[in-house]
Amino acid sequence: MPPNNRINLYLVQNIPEEAWRATPPGGKGRTIAFIAALNESSAALAAAVHTSLAGDGRIKGFKPDVAGFLGYLFAHEGHHRGQITMPARQTGHPVSQSTMFGLWEWGTR
Repeated sequence: MPPNNRINLYLVQNIPEEAWRATPPGGKGRTIAFIAALNESSAALAAAVHTSLAGDGRIKGFKPDVAGFLGYLFAHEGHHRGQITMPARQTGHPVSQSTMFGLWEWGTR
């Protein structure tokens, strides 16, 4: 399992139960439960990267190459982690401080 996905799963496993379906501030936006579909996404992305590396190093529909694609994915998934932690905090169910620090422990997770 790619390290970025391990960090995503770590966060998901440590979200307070009450936060999953809490109504977003102002009653608009997505619940945390709506945001996550990690296993399917991870499998599809891993297949695309493996196919690219076995071929010419390109990802169809993405420029310049697989290295750029991976950088984009890491940044994009970091954005989603923020989309999860912020509404948890805003609805009164913050993710623990130890979990927040754990999101940066890529070498041990």
